[in-house]
Amino acid sequence: MTEKDPWDDLTLEECLDPALVTGLQELGRATESAHVIWTVAIFDDCLEKILRHQFPRLTNNLAEKLFEGYGPFATFSAKIDVLVAMGVINGDIHRDLRVIRKIRNKFAHPKEPITFKSESIVVLLKGFKEFKQGDDALAFFSRKIDECVHALHVILKDCQKVQCDTSPQK
Repeated sequence: MTEKDPWDDLTLEECLDPALVTGLQELGRATESAHVIWTVAIFDDCLEKILRHQFPRLTNNLAEKLFEGYGPFATFSAKIDVLVAMGVINGDIHRDLRVIRKIRNKFAHPKEPITFKSESIVVLLKGFKEFKQGDDALAFFSRKIDECVHALHVILKDCQKVQCDTSPQK
């Protein structure tokens, strides 16, 4: 015996109830927000790993001071800039990561409900060289994420080749 879908009992009026519609819209926005914030958290972790590979004498105690709290490499923004200054990442990925960071900040600290259709996000997406008005913003952002993931993966592999023993010293 198959279970009855609770949605089957909803009347058209109930389906069009403003509270339900608003709730579903908010859920959709939350999903986009979670996607952006989670993705950038992964990038942040990847950038930290790349940075740690640049410091062969990094102890656990020093790593904590550098990468946590108010440490100089605690923020996503600082990690991006330092890796550019060190010549580890180039201008294109730097620009893309900066745009991704700005989009993440908009979703993480909204002053109003926000989605990839919001004008403030579309304006930020124009920071990517390839974005054109009318592009599917979420699909475009996802493609840029994929490109950055690939680029960072290559950089991380190169770092691991150069420096085999990357574990923090005690």
